[in-house]
Amino acid sequence: AGCQSCADDLIPFFFIQFNDCVVLQFNGAGIFLGTGSKTLTIDLNNHTFTCTGPAVGSAGTQSQALHLEKGNTVTIKNGTICADSNNVLMLVQNYCNLTLDSVSLDATKGTNGIGYVLSNNCGDINITGSTNIVAKSGGKAFDLYYWPSNGYAEGVNVTIDTTGTITGTIEYGSDGSVGAAAAMHDKCKLEIKNGSFSGSISAYACNDNANI
Repeated sequence: AGCQSCADDLIPFFFIQFNDCVVLQFNGAGIFLGTGSKTLTIDLNNHTFTCTGPAVGSAGTQSQALHLEKGNTVTIKNGTICADSNNVLMLVQNYCNLTLDSVSLDATKGTNGIGYVLSNNCGDINITGSTNIVAKSGGKAFDLYYWPSNGYAEGVNVTIDTTGTITGTIEYGSDGSVGAAAAMHDKCKLEIKNGSFSGSISAYACNDNANI
């Protein structure tokens, strides 16, 4: 049997399928998924989720609309995510296996302080369907950051296969710890199969071992 969470007098506009639990979601607070092995699908149902706060994140860095920890498997699909709060500095902080399927992550909607739209520090990330990632002028669309010194030695891989557009800089790098740059070719992979791009790729701390 599943479970449901929803105020009786409100009508939710998208659903979070959380293993066998269905949570009915509204605009407002950020979404935090802690370390674990959960399977989660966020179906936006062709609506826009606007994070108005409070933002979420690790202790001392509660500045994200979504924070997804290591070990989980998450799919976000069919809609738009944006933020209307100056306390939101990043739309998605990701450490898990993540699929973005026909979803738009848009930093240009609402008043916010977003510098990075999507940050990837661990896991396998698939950007597919008609997904768009839209940074502000001069902002980062997403990054791949290999961070072995903080417990993410598994690495991070991003595959782009979208009919949508990636707007903003793609940043590729490591924490610069001993051995990190030498491992980049195997532990930090960016594969571009399809997509339109408006912005550059910036690489650092990889000693010519980039896998792009």
